Amino acid sequence: MIRNLKVLGLALVAVLAMSAMMASAASAQTFTATAGAKITASDTGKVKFTVTGEEVWCEEVSYSGTAPAASFTSITVEATYNKCRTAVVNPAPVTGFGAGGCDFKLYANGTADLVCPVGKDVTVDAGPCVVHIPGQAGLGTLTYTNDEVNGDVNIAVNVTKVKGTHTDGFLCPFGGSGESSTGVLETAAGESLTAKASVGTLTWDK
Repeated sequence: MIRNLKVLGLALVAVLAMSAMMASAASAQTFTATAGAKITASDTGKVKFTVTGEEVWCEEVSYSGTAPAASFTSITVEATYNKCRTAVVNPAPVTGFGAGGCDFKLYANGTADLVCPVGKDVTVDAGPCVVHIPGQAGLGTLTYTNDEVNGDVNIAVNVTKVKGTHTDGFLCPFGGSGESSTGVLETAAGESLTAKASVGTLTWDK
């Protein structure tokens, strides 16, 4: 009898564990699109980096990637930042993305990774100040909302705790040289990125 109760108990534990796994899988946040569709997102408003005490605005931002499947939890996108400046330095190019460089990996759960090959980073060149942002994981937060009418997904970006290092030149307006882990990448209020699929629709599934 005791042995049977033990076996029944183990079976119950197994069933509960399986149920928890199935519930977790069912509630996993995903994107849905046509497999192989080109996914693009852009913003012609302002995207702002705040790094080591200084703000860098970029007027033109775009991201592009390919849907890896019909349903997916993450997508790797190439980023482009143009027309960037600080309050006193114009232009202040943001480089390091693209072929052979860094990419963003965006997750449906609202986090992101900056993925860089060994020896590569994202560089913000603000004249006498040069900021280097290395690859890093677990950045957040991205907030997704579906545009039911157009079949697009709006993305509000407020990524915090971005790590970076910089060196000062003469008249550098940034904070003191060294490391910082308080960087922020954000879209301007009311200026969400609009992500579209080249074929069919793109949706975010909670």
